[in-house]
Formats: sequence, structure tokens, C-alpha cells
Amino acid sequence: MLNDFRYALRTLRQNPGFALTAIVSIGLGIGANATIFSLADGLLFRPLPVPNASQVVTLKSRTPSGTFDNLSYADYVDFRDKSRSFDGVVAYKIATFGFAADSKTQPQLKAGYLVSGNFFRALGTEPRLGRGFRPAEDQVPGRDAVVVLGHDFWENEFGSNVAVLGRAIRLNGFDFTIIGVAPESFKGMDQYIRPSFFVPAMMAPDLTAPKSEVLTDRSNRSFAVKGRLKPGTSIQAADAEAAALAKSLAQALSERRYALNCRRGGISPRAMWSW
Repeated sequence: MLNDFRYALRTLRQNPGFALTAIVSIGLGIGANATIFSLADGLLFRPLPVPNASQVVTLKSRTPSGTFDNLSYADYVDFRDKSRSFDGVVAYKIATFGFAADSKTQPQLKAGYLVSGNFFRALGTEPRLGRGFRPAEDQVPGRDAVVVLGHDFWENEFGSNVAVLGRAIRLNGFDFTIIGVAPESFKGMDQYIRPSFFVPAMMAPDLTAPKSEVLTDRSNRSFAVKGRLKPGTSIQAADAEAAALAKSLAQALSERRYALNCRRGGISPRAMWSW
């Protein structure tokens, strides 16, 4: 073994180009393995940073081609209101915002979450400071311009100042009142994107230009949806209920669409269903 090691060193000294190639190749191999393991560690081994994370499951829609996709906000509302398998169902989407501490400051692009009003409650996450969103702040589009800051953002941007509550910041040119700060342990729902703040989804139409119908457009499947299972409810039971609700929803929407088109244009049933 020792003789082999000495021979290898002698060969590397005599061929520096080969030595450099060997070292770089080994380094790249180690780096690739480390990267793959880090990705697997983030996706598979680390649970969501919320209490009883094993009870939180993901809801996906199935497209006509058989692939899985997120849900529209309108679909989320239907599942939230009609499902009996979950203690809470939440919706969220990552978005970029132009953030400014005040009207005189140049805006900076920051990543944040648009979330359903029950986001913190259903996940069992208590704010580090202040409060989360109230049910009333999940009712009327564009009415409640409030924001919960991410803990790291609060530290970096506001120096962990506890007097930040009630202060106004600007997001995409609109004034938002700070009502809370997320706990340090909660870094968001993605291992690789830490949100600077959390904004009610009800404010989404005002934060997009031109104004969008993101809350009502069922073709806009941009919201990730998660549900917390009720105690004693299995994933299989929740999956069966979700499938039944999806089938019922699809049928109801088809009938509604058919009636709407018949009223508007007098389309025959055959023409409607072949369209």
C-alpha cells in the first residue's frame, strides 16, 4: 500500500497536467454528490418548520394530460369550505414585490408570500411579535393592506426593532401596515426561498399591474395548497374525499358553464359539449 502511494505521488509530480485534471475531477465529483445530498436533505428529510408537520399534506390538481399542478384560488376556497378531513386548508404563492421603507426610498425587489388569511392559524405558527391575520382580513379584495414581516427581514431591515408594529411600508406603491413578525423558526414553506413578508391574498388584485382576476380565475393555477389533517384522519381518507370533491366541483362547474353559455348564445347541448 505504501509503495503504491509513493508511486502515485511520483507519477503526479512527473505529470503536473494529469495531476491537476485528477484533482479537479475528484473535487467536482465530491461537489456533485454534496449538492445532490443537500437537495435530497432539503426536500425529503427536513419537515416543514411547523408543529406536527407530519399531519400537513399537499393538495394538487390533475390536468387533462395527467400531470399535477397547483390550484386556483377559487378552487382552494371550495376545498377549504367543503372539506371535512382537515383542521385547516391554506393557500400561498411566492411573488416579488417592490419594497420601500417609505415613499422617499427607492424600491427594492423582495420575495414574499401572498397567503390565505388562515395561513398562520392553520399551520399552528404563532408570530414572534404582534399578530397574524384576522378572519375579516380574508374577506374583501383590496380592503385590508396589512403585512407580517419575515423574521430575518425584520432583523436585517429594521434591526429587530419591536416598535415596528403599526409602522407603514410600501409594497408596489401601496402603503401596508405592519401587524406582526413571523417566528425565527419559520422560514417559509420552501427550503430555498425565505420570504421577506406575508401579505393577504385578498390584496393580490391591487398588487398586480394591470389588475388581475387571480382570486376568481380558475384557469390561474398559481397557488400552492396544503391541509392539516384532523386527528384520526388518514391520508387515504383525505385523498378519497378530495377526489370526490374534485369530481363534484368539476361537474358543478360544467353545468354552470353550460347554463351560462346557453343563456348568452343559445348554444345547443351537442355544440357545447364538443367545444
